[in-house]
Amino acid sequence: MKKKWLSILLAGALSLAITGTAFAYRGESEGDHSGGSSNTSNNGYSQSSDHRSDGWDDREDGDKQADSHDSHGPKGQNSQQFNFHDMGESAWAEPYVMKLLDNDVVKGYPDGSFKPNQPVTRAEVVTMMARSQNAPQGTGQTTYVDAPSWACDYVNWAVGKQILIPGEDNYKLEAEDPATRLWVAQMAVRALGLDAQATVVQDTYLPFNDSSAVPADMAGYVKLATEKGIFTGYPDCTFQPHKPITRAEMTVIMSRLDAAMNDETLGTVTATDAGSVTVSVYGGASKTIEVAPGAAVWLNNNPATTKDLQQGDVVTVDLNTAGKAVVIDATRIQQAPVSVPAPAPASTPAPPLS
Repeated sequence: MKKKWLSILLAGALSLAITGTAFAYRGESEGDHSGGSSNTSNNGYSQSSDHRSDGWDDREDGDKQADSHDSHGPKGQNSQQFNFHDMGESAWAEPYVMKLLDNDVVKGYPDGSFKPNQPVTRAEVVTMMARSQNAPQGTGQTTYVDAPSWACDYVNWAVGKQILIPGEDNYKLEAEDPATRLWVAQMAVRALGLDAQATVVQDTYLPFNDSSAVPADMAGYVKLATEKGIFTGYPDCTFQPHKPITRAEMTVIMSRLDAAMNDETLGTVTATDAGSVTVSVYGGASKTIEVAPGAAVWLNNNPATTKDLQQGDVVTVDLNTAGKAVVIDATRIQQAPVSVPAPAPASTPAPPLS
């Protein structure tokens, strides 16, 4: 993360010197399988200890195994050894997994797996949200009686941000329950500070064939979560509110949410030149962003230029107040070259095309 802060500060200084403007900085296959386009206890308290001294011991990262982060290198360099052996058909999520891995939002398991198709639990979702915002360690206690010890501080962070509201759920997180699309949509909207707005537009019209499956008092959350690009519908025009979210899907949703929380642009590169980058933003929009002089460009955590970017790279773009890119953080999964044998010579020449 130090690299990102340094990039932003340097880019901001250059932008100020050259343009005289200041900027604000940030601290579904189908796309994410949530429905986008394919681009690739007792006494009422739970207690925990501070696990940071010997690695984060948590369910979200290997069922309370020791921190597997060590197997992927120090923070900010994990993408150099991205080698989970079980991504398989979830390869579309690899750039997003890499981004969150680099920022210590997710980790793998000690056996070298990521378990991309395993449903993510409610406690794990709260943990990811808290980590993405560098939530500090706290007292290790929480009024949520069923919160696992490793998640207590993250739950407290969510309570402080009014993402979780004690009392409305009888002080139970249902921590081990799979997180559904509807529940995560609500958490995401609250993380964006839009809870009151969602309440105002509850019982709103939703353009999904299964909108009747969304409770009236939750419709506002779905509406805002889709408007903000955190979720999109499925090709059959459904939202599938009660479908559990997998770990792979959650990395994409978290990437979108993190970008929205920090006023960034997240998408995939479709074209670049020396002075601009065109990004396909989730929801189908295409956006050409002018690059500010002296902007910091990173590709897989290495210094780069816009000329190094390729179509399909996943990028997060920080903008200054003039709407120009001052930091471009790109991720690309390097694919091993495929050896294709040369065809055997034909015994007779092919006839000319007419």
